[in-house]
Amino acid sequence: MWAENVQGCPSAYPGHGVDLSGGLASGLAGVRAYLDRCHAESLAIFGTLTDADLLAPCVTPAGTPMAPSA
Repeated sequence: MWAENVQGCPSAYPGHGVDLSGGLASGLAGVRAYLDRCHAESLAIFGTLTDADLLAPCVTPAGTPMAPSA
């Protein structure tokens, strides 16, 4: 969810319960696969960010504007 936010996009994270994630986090193997997939997606997003992207303000998943600290 933070990778989406730093790109200026709202969080699409549905939650981590089986009922919230469409069964993607069901059982240990499912949780691990979901974690690995989300981690890989986040790393791909973080890898494209420029210094300017990292210094730009963004909105947290709770909807709070956040500016980088100096």
